[in-house]
Amino acid sequence: GRIAPYSNYGPRIDIMAPGGNAVLPSYPAAGMILSTDWGPAGATYSRAEGTSMAAPHVAGVLALMASLQPTQSPQQLLQRLFSNATTMLEFQCGGRTASCGAGLLDALGAVASAHEPAVFSTIHVLAERCNDSACRTTDPNRSKIMTLSPGATSGPYSFTQLAAGVYDVWAFRDDNGNGLFDAGEPWGEYPTLIALSGSVRSNIDVVIPGVAASSAFSMRSRPRDVPSNGW
Repeated sequence: GRIAPYSNYGPRIDIMAPGGNAVLPSYPAAGMILSTDWGPAGATYSRAEGTSMAAPHVAGVLALMASLQPTQSPQQLLQRLFSNATTMLEFQCGGRTASCGAGLLDALGAVASAHEPAVFSTIHVLAERCNDSACRTTDPNRSKIMTLSPGATSGPYSFTQLAAGVYDVWAFRDDNGNGLFDAGEPWGEYPTLIALSGSVRSNIDVVIPGVAASSAFSMRSRPRDVPSNGW
C-alpha cells in the first residue's frame, strides 16, 4: 500500500491505516472502504474513503487488544500496536522520509501480540551521593534508586530521606532486565550536580535520548546526616 493523496504526513504521525483511495483505477470500486451506513431504507453498506475510514481500523484493533489484556495501560497497548506495524518504504510514504510513523497497521499481528505476556523495559532513576564536589566517586550506601512501572517512560518521582550532600542524578532503561546499567542501554543525566542541605529540590528533569522521557521528580534530604542502608 501507499499513502493516500488526502492523508496527512510528517514526524507527528503515529501509524498508518487503510482509508481508501477513490482515484485508483480499480473495479468495482476496490479502492474504497466498504462500511456500514444508514440511509432512507435503514441500515445499509456504502463505500467511502478518508481518515474517518482509517481511524476506526485503529480504534477497533486497540479495542480487541484491550479486551485480551484489560490490565494493560493505553501506553502499553500503543507500544504493542506500533511495534507490530509493517514498516513502509520511502516511496510508499510519498518520498517523505519518516512520514508514516510506525508504519501500516497490522491488525492480526497486534491482536496476536496481546495474547503474549507483556514484556517491557524498565527505567531506573538514581540519585548517587558524591564523595567529593566534583563527584569523581560515589557512595552506594548513601545513594538511592527509583524503579518505574514496567513499560512506563515518564511520571513524577520523589527521593526522600537523602543524606545532605551533593548528588548526581541520572536514569537508564534496563533493556535486558538484569537491574544493572550495561553498555548500549540508553541513559540520560541531569546536567548539573544537585546539592542538598535539609531542603527540597523540585522539577529535576532527566531525559533519556531515544526514550519518551524519564520525568520531573523531587529530592528531599533528611534533617540529620544518617547513612542509609544501601540502595
